[in-house]
Amino acid sequence: MQLVFDGPTQPYGLTPESVLTLIPLAWWAYERFVRRKPSTWLLPVVSIALFALINGIRLWDQWRIRHLSSAEVYVTTGAIETAWHIVSRTRDWNQKSLSYRTTVSEGFDVGGVRFRWNVGDSYSPATFSNAQDPPVTFAKGTPVEVTWFVDAATDGDRRILRLRLGAAPIASTDGLDAFLARFAGALTSGDASTLAAMTRFPFAFGAHTMEKNEGATLWSALRQPGLQSCLAGAVAVRSVDGSAQVHCNGTVFEFRMAEQGAWQFTAIPQTR
Repeated sequence: MQLVFDGPTQPYGLTPESVLTLIPLAWWAYERFVRRKPSTWLLPVVSIALFALINGIRLWDQWRIRHLSSAEVYVTTGAIETAWHIVSRTRDWNQKSLSYRTTVSEGFDVGGVRFRWNVGDSYSPATFSNAQDPPVTFAKGTPVEVTWFVDAATDGDRRILRLRLGAAPIASTDGLDAFLARFAGALTSGDASTLAAMTRFPFAFGAHTMEKNEGATLWSALRQPGLQSCLAGAVAVRSVDGSAQVHCNGTVFEFRMAEQGAWQFTAIPQTR
C-alpha cells in the first residue's frame, strides 16, 4: 500500500492566515512611529495575542501528536466498507450580507471503525483532513491502513495520523460479484441448502475446521444484521494467491475459485 499521508512528519510552522492578525499591529506602528500620532496600546496587544493564540494551538497540536505513546495509537487495516463525500451550504448568520458557508464532509468505514472529518478543518497539519491538492479519493473496497488516536480535545473524535491506500478495486469479469450477491442473498434469507452448495468443506473458521454437518452452526453465527448488510454491497479485495476477501466489521470472508471454475466460500481467517 502507498503512504498518502504522514502527519507526525509534517514540519512545525505558522498558520499562513494568522499573518492577517498582524495588519492592525502594522497600522498601529505606522500611526505611532511614522505619523507620530498618539494611539492606544490595546490594538497591538490584541493583535499579538490573536497571532500567538492561533499559532500556539497549531504548534501545541503538532507537539502533542509527536509525543503520543504507543498505547494511545491504534492501527486499523481492511477494505473500505462505505465512503462518503458530502458538500453542504448553510447561511452564514455571522455576516450581514446574504452569504453562505460551504462545508465538505468526508469519511469512510473500515473494519467496523468509522473515520470522518471536514475538509481542511484540523488544528494542525499533523492529522488528516484531506486538504492537500489533489485530494485523496476513497472508493469502496479499496485496501487501507489507518493509524489513528482518540482525541479528547475534539470530543473523542478519531483523528488520522498516518494513511496508506492500496489500489482501488476493479469490477470482476470472472463471476465473483455475482457470486457474492447470491451468497449475501442466501445468508439473509437463511437458505441453508444454497449456502452449503456455495461453501467448500472442510471449512476453516479461524484455527478450527468445520465439516458439512456443522453448516447450520456456521450460518447461525453469520446471520448478524451488520454482516448481512455489509455483504450485500461488498467489494472483494483480490490477493496474489488467487483468493478474494471481503472485510465486514472485523470479520474477514475468504473466497476461492474451484478447479471447475466456480467460486466457493472457503474460510473465515479472522473474526472479532
